[in-house]
Amino acid sequence: MRRLAYVLIAAGAFACPAAGAAGDIVTYELLPGSLLRDECLFCDRIPIVRPIHGTFALEAGEQVVGAVNYRVHDIDFLDDEGEYAVAGEGIWRHLVLADPLQEMELDITVNGMRTAHLVSGKVPMDRPWPLIRITVKDEEPQDPDHVYILEIFAAPAPVAWQTYELAKGSELVDECVICNGPTIPVPITGTFLLGELAGGVGLYYDYVVGKIDFKSADAERPYAVGGGGFYRQGGEVAITQWMALVVTVNDTTGIPLDSGFVAVPVQFPAIDITLTHVDPPDPLHVYSLRILAKPGTPIEPLFRRGDTNADAKLDIADAISLLGYLFSQKQAPPCMDAADANDDGKLDISDAIKTLGHLFGGTGPLPDPFEECGADPSRDELGCERFRPCE
Repeated sequence: MRRLAYVLIAAGAFACPAAGAAGDIVTYELLPGSLLRDECLFCDRIPIVRPIHGTFALEAGEQVVGAVNYRVHDIDFLDDEGEYAVAGEGIWRHLVLADPLQEMELDITVNGMRTAHLVSGKVPMDRPWPLIRITVKDEEPQDPDHVYILEIFAAPAPVAWQTYELAKGSELVDECVICNGPTIPVPITGTFLLGELAGGVGLYYDYVVGKIDFKSADAERPYAVGGGGFYRQGGEVAITQWMALVVTVNDTTGIPLDSGFVAVPVQFPAIDITLTHVDPPDPLHVYSLRILAKPGTPIEPLFRRGDTNADAKLDIADAISLLGYLFSQKQAPPCMDAADANDDGKLDISDAIKTLGHLFGGTGPLPDPFEECGADPSRDELGCERFRPCE
């Protein structure tokens, strides 16, 4: 039944605008569970495994019978310790057949020098569109001391984030299927983010699940759960929901949890859903997760004053970006508060002058938050939809 649901969703993605018209570009963000592996073929070095974060662009290309081709470009991945920087481009192909398949080929550089060609081969689409989960590896390494593998788990960048808080009744189960003892659910508390995606498939609404931070409420059974994934809700006749996550439980990473399509027992935006472990490799630890949650306190975005284009640095490009928005109908700043360089509650040429004065005229720092990420200390109508460098 679950396999049939995956096929139907994949077919829907092919048949509807979610696949994207040729030339459409969507920014994808890596989710928790994305990893870089640096292996050595002929030495005793333990493989280096690092969580990675970052973005890439997915550009819709030619659609042919049974397949959609995409160009992957502007890859910008970093490991959490700042030792690996990955750039590059390639292709991703979505094959909508009896069993939906995908394949990816990437040409990457690591730290600006090492070049590798990574491939996946044709592998199943084990997550619902528009989620991408795939592993690409260097099959013909030029340097056997560094064989790179990327485990990519990504979704389109959300339109807006909402904090969710777990309610009483949320539980984690860590079951040993070959043991004789009883299975005792562990009550959990914590939060996660739900980010709405533009579009959707048919009558469904799609969301990214991010920054899961669950903790055991039982001090004698300590568990910590992190990760992220995807949530879909909606329908024509009966309202259904589907959540697919990749989580870390304590020190175990890459655990796939899936609810399948199930009924919606509570009215959205509240969520009540149970996910189970997909193909657990270890019968001693088979996980399931019940999430009872509702929206919490709205997020107040953090930002840095003056960084109009949100590229994590302040330079002349920020003034140019603001002037382009004001006078040339260029793209609006992602965070209006960040573009308000003089903090007067409006955007005009004086903000560009303020930025240039700081950069080249010795006029001193911009108003807070400037040196570090922070919330807007003054109240105005500009607001901040999103500022990625401070997330």
